[in-house]
Amino acid sequence: MIYLLKSILTTLGLSIYFSVIGEDKGFTALYSALVNSPYLLLFSIIGLTYFFKKISTIHYKTTILQKIISFFFSLCTWLTTVYTSDVPTINQVLSGRPAGVLYSFCSILGMYWLLESIQKIILLLYYENEWRHLSIKSKWLNIFIEQFKKAPFLWSFASITLFWSIIAITTYPGTFMGDTMDQILMYYGVYDRAAEHPVLSTLTTGWFIQLGEFLGSGNIGIFLLTLFQLTLVSAAFSYAVSLFVKLTRQARMGFAMVLLVGTIPSVHGTVLVLTKDIPFSAFFIVYIATLIAYFYDNRYFFQHKLYLVHVVSIILMMLFRYNTLHFVAPTLLIYLIGYFFVKKETRFYKSIIVMGIIGLVSASLLNTVLVNQFAEVQPEPKRREMLSVPFQQTARYAKYHDDEVTKEEKEIINHVLDYDVIRKDYNPYRSDPVKRTHKEEATSEEMSAYFKLFIKQSLRHPLLAFESLAASHSNLFNLNRSMNSYYDSEIYVDEPGEVPAAYSNFGDKHGFSEKRRAAQFSRTRLNFYRWWDRLPVLSQLNNYGSYIFLLFVMFAIYLRDKKGKYAAICIPALGIVGTLIAGPITMGYIRYFLPVILVVPVLFGFFLSTNKETTPLRRN
Repeated sequence: MIYLLKSILTTLGLSIYFSVIGEDKGFTALYSALVNSPYLLLFSIIGLTYFFKKISTIHYKTTILQKIISFFFSLCTWLTTVYTSDVPTINQVLSGRPAGVLYSFCSILGMYWLLESIQKIILLLYYENEWRHLSIKSKWLNIFIEQFKKAPFLWSFASITLFWSIIAITTYPGTFMGDTMDQILMYYGVYDRAAEHPVLSTLTTGWFIQLGEFLGSGNIGIFLLTLFQLTLVSAAFSYAVSLFVKLTRQARMGFAMVLLVGTIPSVHGTVLVLTKDIPFSAFFIVYIATLIAYFYDNRYFFQHKLYLVHVVSIILMMLFRYNTLHFVAPTLLIYLIGYFFVKKETRFYKSIIVMGIIGLVSASLLNTVLVNQFAEVQPEPKRREMLSVPFQQTARYAKYHDDEVTKEEKEIINHVLDYDVIRKDYNPYRSDPVKRTHKEEATSEEMSAYFKLFIKQSLRHPLLAFESLAASHSNLFNLNRSMNSYYDSEIYVDEPGEVPAAYSNFGDKHGFSEKRRAAQFSRTRLNFYRWWDRLPVLSQLNNYGSYIFLLFVMFAIYLRDKKGKYAAICIPALGIVGTLIAGPITMGYIRYFLPVILVVPVLFGFFLSTNKETTPLRRN
């Protein structure tokens, strides 16, 4: 009976239109907000009843930390569902709406039960002495796996690169993010040369466009840059898979990683977009792969001189994305704490900390040289890039509580932001319209006064402060509806009427032109992506929230087993998630999550191999 009750509540919670509840306060919302598909609901209840009953046979229990993770992701999934239903605030669902309270409770509780069940399945896979679920009795598959085991890098690189290159041809010449187009205009001197974007990234982008012009047209340069990006990511991921197979002898699992990352739209639909985030993602894969080798097999790490690869990966990450410092430095600090307080193995922790410091210092020195040689103005990144969270809250406060803001408080805000503009242009999902009004010349005294006001407003309306952050970033931890956004094959991501004149003028002069055939292919490709995101299993595999959830679960289980060194491998990826929360936008912007999506399958493979008797891992 308990399984039937759980399945009914879960089905109700996942079958609600919160947009209807937001408009209807009455009890009629009890039925009008429910999906009108009785057969779907019936068989959902039947299937979930069977599922919950089978899960009850798994004797492993989740820890308190794991239960907190399940609840947190359940809450964020509900919040994302509400906000993406054109409901601006959860008050509109909960306040004075009995149906909203009931269905919200069902939604959170049902998702919690599902995530607890998924965690039990993961525990089962983790604790099994022998993991035979990839054992498929197929002669031809076994022959292929044997060949794959002999040359995992070559097979991985060839298959992924070939598949992605075919897709790249259909998008010829390629698609620029706005930031990337700004970098090209800086390189050619149309815009003032600045260090707003990493200089090495700007130079690399400019070199390829210049090469394309030398070979005949700017379009060739765009396409060559696209091929460079996807080849770089393919090589980095293949290196990680190769390292995994060599350390664990788990060739089938390595091949499964290649199949997953090579085919899911969230990866190959993103590596084709021209942006500095793609090369950064490649170097992050290498960084994590060498970190895994260090913690799993320290002797192998030093014998094969992976410390050189590790340091170089840190340098290149930082030269392609400034916020590398924001997750590498905290990672090293945590390792330092482990060095002093958790387990005094001085040589072990000292080595990885020293390598990290060498990488960061070297990258900083190289970047200083590049900035001095290239930048004409603004030698440092803009301050606004680090202040999305407080700026968004201020804008939300101005929009919903304008009548409470005093003249003095408006003056404090106007020293930092344009109050009237942010109140009008506030977008709960992205901070760019608000950040754009920031006055970089604001003094330290004016910034200090602003932060004091920010804290005062947070305490005055804590729910607003919570919703400001939740509306922007709860999608990071959403496990239901897909939030993925994809780009078509147009050269500029802006809408046709919104492309800056400088972009189109430069493109016309340097031979940037869109191809009609590519546009047709692109429409088909995007429709396929959206269809994929609606299907069960495929949607979950393509949802960036799934990879973040898996990352948190692995970390919690390592702590559960007191395997601090293995948990340490997850910290940099968790750090990237932290930087995203402080960032300007996350809703659907897969390029920001790409590093996590790419490394989690490798981390999960090592995670499952940890307790397997047939895995020849050295226990450091």
